[in-house]
Amino acid sequence: MTAWLTDRWGADVDDTDPATVARLLDSLVDDADADEHGSVSVADEDGWNLEFYRDHVLFENVERETQERVGTLSDVSRDDRLRLARLLIDGDLDTLREQGWQSEG
Repeated sequence: MTAWLTDRWGADVDDTDPATVARLLDSLVDDADADEHGSVSVADEDGWNLEFYRDHVLFENVERETQERVGTLSDVSRDDRLRLARLLIDGDLDTLREQGWQSEG
């Protein structure tokens, strides 16, 4: 399965090695321009997407035909953020779905 990252400024990053993922997620600590550029995402070819913000993570499928918002996790540690990203990159959606996502609404 193909996965890629999108940095805070909207640029696609094809390198999904752990150091690159960590660098992009760590960029969210910087407050500069956080209102407009406050998230980093990991997505796959089937539309599954993890959107990382400073205070939460959103898990959803963004494909038009199958849009599905699984939910959010709040106050996720750096290690857990890296683990979640790796699960999506590795295509382990079953384990990713089991993470206690809170639905909105």
